[in-house]
Amino acid sequence: MNTNLSLRIERIICKPHLEIKEEVLNFSFYEQSWKAFNIKIDKTTNTFTFRPFPRVKFQLKHLEIGNDYVVFDYLDGIYLGQGIWKIQDLGDNRTNVSYSISIKGRNRIINTLYNSKFFIWKHKRDINSLINTLKN
Repeated sequence: MNTNLSLRIERIICKPHLEIKEEVLNFSFYEQSWKAFNIKIDKTTNTFTFRPFPRVKFQLKHLEIGNDYVVFDYLDGIYLGQGIWKIQDLGDNRTNVSYSISIKGRNRIINTLYNSKFFIWKHKRDINSLINTLKN
């Protein structure tokens, strides 16, 4: 049985809301922030692929873009689901930024892996690193 895993990382950043949204929408932001993940951008399909581990890949695509959110679809890889950036303007050049995932593995073995403490720790570390990059 494939079950969903949901995680959320959230932080307030002293930067204008539209500036953060522009960065989140720009695939080059991920390429620059996660150099070790060997990111490949495909502008014709509006997707990017990355490898957080050897032999493990993810392909993401913009699914929906709203005023204060960006939804990515996990198209290819060992997980399927969505990642959602919420970018909420707090005024005074302050923005509440969060990234949530709702994913499921392609099979029971993958479900066991992504429910592990290691996966949860790594995901939180990688997303926190990405959010820290937004601060600069």
